[in-house]
Amino acid sequence: MQIMSRSDVRSLGLTALIISFCLGFATASQAETSDSSPSLQPFSKLQQKASSSVLSPGKIRLGGSTALGLADGINAGTDLLPLLAGAPNLWVKRPVYSDATQSLTLGLEAFTVSRASLLWGAEKDSVAQLRYSAFHPRLIYTHRQSDRLLLHAVWEGGREWGHIQLSEKGKAEQARGGQATSFSHQSILLQSLLGFSQERFEVSGEWVRSPRETLVLSAHVARFRLENLYAQRIGLQLAQQWQGPSLGFRLGIGSLFQDLDGETLAGERVSSGRILPTAECDIFLLLP
Repeated sequence: MQIMSRSDVRSLGLTALIISFCLGFATASQAETSDSSPSLQPFSKLQQKASSSVLSPGKIRLGGSTALGLADGINAGTDLLPLLAGAPNLWVKRPVYSDATQSLTLGLEAFTVSRASLLWGAEKDSVAQLRYSAFHPRLIYTHRQSDRLLLHAVWEGGREWGHIQLSEKGKAEQARGGQATSFSHQSILLQSLLGFSQERFEVSGEWVRSPRETLVLSAHVARFRLENLYAQRIGLQLAQQWQGPSLGFRLGIGSLFQDLDGETLAGERVSSGRILPTAECDIFLLLP
């Protein structure tokens, strides 16, 4: 029998916390589901790759997560930040089941990055060889607790392959006292930005405060691997979204605990945990 590690226990604890928090919102909501509206389906206002919401055919979302509505409920898009960092990416999603209280959406995403495509000069100068590709299936489940509260569960797996090797400058940077662990944390954060998580599970509660205001509380656990360096992460974030007919933006703050174990790219043994702040800012347009 496999014994859960301390990180697994923390992950389960956070998941239970977010579920309890969301259920509390559902209990407090005054707009409960009634038999008079059985046809009302769960509809998320979070129009992005890891949400159950889809754009209607021909509609475009321009923002950090850019998407286009195609026929038969299919959405295709790209994430702007990885693209600007030099990692071309493409994702698609499509609802496969929906009733009055729940929906299931399937997604698929592909990434690639190389030293030639990497646009960040500081990171580019630190590596002599870099080539990575990723292929990620995604499963999105949404349950409508009430007319104002949706619960989401997102699982993402997949496979990554490639190779990274430090340049002489990168090796010199890691040889400095105290720099190896910091450099490793930064490398994992960059890998996270580019989308190369080995596995990720997220639970979130979406509370519709008004037709234009949505509050989102989310918790996630994720695993990463960079050569012989392994990382586990637990994160929590609170975000507020304002959305009009054609313009919207979302602001969020949170924190994450990142635990590293293994060997750095320079071959140094490292075992380190660190709490890091997180922030989110997304401005988007809905066209036409």
